[in-house]
Amino acid sequence: METKKKDGASRTTALMRGATAKAAGVVLGWSALWLVAAPVHAAGPVAPRDLITLLQRAGYSEIRDVEYDDGLWEVEVRRAYGLWDEISVDPDTGEIFDMRGNRPVLTMRELLARLERQGYRDITDIERDAGVWEVEASDARGHRLVLKVSGHDGRILHSKFDD
Repeated sequence: METKKKDGASRTTALMRGATAKAAGVVLGWSALWLVAAPVHAAGPVAPRDLITLLQRAGYSEIRDVEYDDGLWEVEVRRAYGLWDEISVDPDTGEIFDMRGNRPVLTMRELLARLERQGYRDITDIERDAGVWEVEASDARGHRLVLKVSGHDGRILHSKFDD
């Protein structure tokens, strides 16, 4: 593991390039990626050493980069058609957020409605990446926050005070 600084924030990076790790008889590194329809969840918190196994069970076999950022694992995977893409994994539950998976993703309108029902207002800077929305919003007390929100159901996955 190596710690990187990106935009002033500490990021823990597990570089998987060239690594050979065997799980279920598959050698990791640069093999193909296949997505299994059924979501796979861990029984508890997902440690870095367990993340690769979790992803393989979900059908991802080629993993290039793993970073922990703002409360989520961010993982680069190769798609079956050859392009690299990013997915996110909740380290507490093992839930995989993949906007190219088989689960419906909230539209921006649906996201805004769900956040407003949860008491957030002044919602700005909205981006969707890897099945997770990142937004800036004010909470009921007026604190400005950066939120990571499930792209599937609008749950708040992580929040921090906006700088």
